[in-house]
Amino acid sequence: MLDRYGIIAQSVAQEHSSVPTLYRRKGDHPVVVLDAAVETVRRRRRMAWTRQHYWRQWYRLISARQAARLIVRTDPLTPEEVAAVIVQWFDRWTGLDVFWSQNDSSYTVREQKQIRLDVCYGRGVPALKAPKP
Repeated sequence: MLDRYGIIAQSVAQEHSSVPTLYRRKGDHPVVVLDAAVETVRRRRRMAWTRQHYWRQWYRLISARQAARLIVRTDPLTPEEVAAVIVQWFDRWTGLDVFWSQNDSSYTVREQKQIRLDVCYGRGVPALKAPKP
């Protein structure tokens, strides 16, 4: 879902791995952890998870949580709202929030997507306009 905003993201099934740092194999990128209560997981996945199973998975994520730049509690959020939280964080983390505010939101959705892709690919944030005197 983040690709529609120009953010390149990869899901890592860290909670299913016995390798505590599996997420690092994707490279040195910011880690975002999505978190939900066991009741929410059961409802969304239609799974009969026990609390023991949930906590086993939770403990497997300890290293990822410690490395996370952002942890999103997803229980009350829709997938679109989760994406919006991540996009807002990404824009703050990269400095794009300043860029957008200085450019009066004059970019189309397509242009915003391309600018975020450029940032993801290491091309940097476009030059900011000079401040008005």
